[in-house]
Formats: sequence, C-alpha cells, structure tokens
Amino acid sequence: YDGIPGISYFLDFLKRYVNQFSYCSSTQPPTHATLCTEYNNDKGYCFQASFSEESINMGPLNGIRVLDLSRLLPGPVCTHLLTRLGATVTKIEGKGSGQADYVRDLPPQIRVGPNRKHGAMFEALHAGKQGLSLDLKHENGASVLKKLVKNFDVVVEGNRPGVMERLGVGFDDLRRENAGLIYCSLTGYGQDGPWAQRAGHDVNYM
Repeated sequence: YDGIPGISYFLDFLKRYVNQFSYCSSTQPPTHATLCTEYNNDKGYCFQASFSEESINMGPLNGIRVLDLSRLLPGPVCTHLLTRLGATVTKIEGKGSGQADYVRDLPPQIRVGPNRKHGAMFEALHAGKQGLSLDLKHENGASVLKKLVKNFDVVVEGNRPGVMERLGVGFDDLRRENAGLIYCSLTGYGQDGPWAQRAGHDVNYM
C-alpha cells in the first residue's frame, strides 16, 4: 500500500499507539447520541481507543470539546491532533449512502467487530474520538445540531463555502446558540474567489 499517500504513517501510528477499540449500540449511546434518536431512530455507534504511551487526559486541551463534521483527511487529521492534546472530540457522520466518511472504505482494512471491517487509516485518525450519526439534510437535522453545539467549544467542518449556511448550520446560525463557539471552516481554495467552489481535500493545506 505504499502508493497510498500517508498510509505508512497511519499504519505505524495504529500499531504503536492504539491498544483496543470498543463499540456500542444505540442501547449504550455516546454522549448526546440520544438527541439523534429523537427523529431518526438512529442505531448509532461510537468508536473509542486507548493510547498506550501516554494519557491524553492530562493534555493542554483537556476539557475542550470539539464537534467534528469533517471527513477524508484535512479535518480528521486536525481533530486527531486535538485529541492527542487532550480535547474531547465527537465526530459526526451522515446517514445513508455516500454520507459516511469515505476513509472508512480505504484499504487496507482491519476487522473491528463481528462481520465489520474499517480502513486502518480511518481507525488511526479517529482513535480516542466519540462518534454519532446525524443527517443534516433531514428536516430536523439542523435543530439537533444546534442543541449539540450548546455543549461544545469548537466546530470543525470541511464543506465547500455556502453548504453549511444552506443547511441552516452556518457560523451565524450556530453562534446564536453558543456565543463563545469557535467555528473552523476548512476549504481547498478559500471562502471566496474564482476557485472557491472547487473541492479540495489535501492534507497539506497551507
């Protein structure tokens, strides 16, 4: 798999730092998962891992809560680093075909439960994070996210400019719910300009 950019780093990380993964069903939801069951009967999951070499609970960002709506590499790498610094990160993925993080399916894959495999890179990137499913295109999706952000310090998203606003969960929408919220938007080519609507997911954004 040497032809896949970054794969050796993440496989090495996976072997050195991750001890175990544990999964839960909707009967044992992660923090705030019950908010999602209000409207979509979500049978959610969480992914958690322990780190063997150090405790992230003593990091400088201990107590900071981050809501990660990004996928692929730039946002997840960012929130992975925040997790290693002690932040509590909750990753949100959409429900249905094409709404989950594509990195779940990248090879090589590892077994993470009975009859379930995920990409090794996905597991490495999201070790130590909690996760839940939320369909922001559902009629109640925006209202559920607005409830969530009241209990978070940071939101990270990686959509093209204007997408979050169209969904009703842009910067102004969420700041009305939490005036102290830090809202981080990652794009390939900036928020405006001739290339603003081009997709970009390189991990080496400058």
